[in-house]
Amino acid sequence: MFNYCTYFDRNYLPQALSLYSSLEKNCPDFRLFALCLDEDSYQILQLLTYPKMVLIPLADVESKIPELLVAKENRSKVEYYFTLSPAMPLYIFEVYSVDFLTYLDADLFFFSDPTPIFEEMGNCSIAIIEHKLHKFFSSMLIYGRFNVGWISFRSDDEGMSCLKFWHQQCLEWCYKKLEEGKFADQKYLDYWPTLYKNLKIIEHKGANVAPWNMANYEVKKESNHIFIDNNVLIFFHFHGLKRYFSNIYSVGYRVTKVNKIARQEIYYPYINILRENTNVVNNTIERYQLSIPLLEKKDVFTDVSFTEKLKQFGSLLFRLFFSGNYVKHKLLD
Repeated sequence: MFNYCTYFDRNYLPQALSLYSSLEKNCPDFRLFALCLDEDSYQILQLLTYPKMVLIPLADVESKIPELLVAKENRSKVEYYFTLSPAMPLYIFEVYSVDFLTYLDADLFFFSDPTPIFEEMGNCSIAIIEHKLHKFFSSMLIYGRFNVGWISFRSDDEGMSCLKFWHQQCLEWCYKKLEEGKFADQKYLDYWPTLYKNLKIIEHKGANVAPWNMANYEVKKESNHIFIDNNVLIFFHFHGLKRYFSNIYSVGYRVTKVNKIARQEIYYPYINILRENTNVVNNTIERYQLSIPLLEKKDVFTDVSFTEKLKQFGSLLFRLFFSGNYVKHKLLD
């Protein structure tokens, strides 16, 4: 069995459910530990049936690791969430006695079996994936060579040593700013290849394809599979997916290149299932008459200043008439 973990609040609950469904389709023998960052997401999931999902309330982790409550008081909400990236797997190792665990960002989505990644990892204690930034995004390297979206740990001496040290580092400093070679929970990973001999950097091109690296590859479809160059797409990282209007979505950064295959075979299915899971959440709230606000189908112009609206409108025009970096799609209701 493959053990995975992720975390999310109510706003990212549709992404988490979409991640779960993609694992269920492509990785039948799995278990997903789900850290609910607020009471709303935990209450909703208790009423739904996801047999391979193990729910963990945030309070349980904070009770087990009380140092988190100190960190919670000296950083923003999103910075506290970053702080939980190593705390959550550490909690799972200790409470559930698993011997191998992979952290996943909630906005990942699997398109095929992830077994090739684990085969590439072999018996290594730690596995991480580079951003593999396209030249358009080379300036982003200052935020970290590796992406936190997928990290695997084995419960051996080196795996646990790495995880515990990362946890301690994030407790002490985990802020969304560049400072003395650090950035959030992510830039700490830059030092791991030097510190840990039994670490594997995953090379499979189909692992963690994302807006910042998609232009490196030829995206194509053959025999009902999506290929990234000559590797099957395993999972895509839908970072930065935002809605402009009812059927127009940003696909990440303004200069991201998206071809027809990527639109139709990667983004369209994900947008549809995201919409379906938003409806699942809202229908659950209404059916059980929960005292929880419905998830709003917001766009980038909702609840922002006039200046921000102008900025987003300019970004939309650039995408529509210059970069082509958008998805226009008839959504399923």
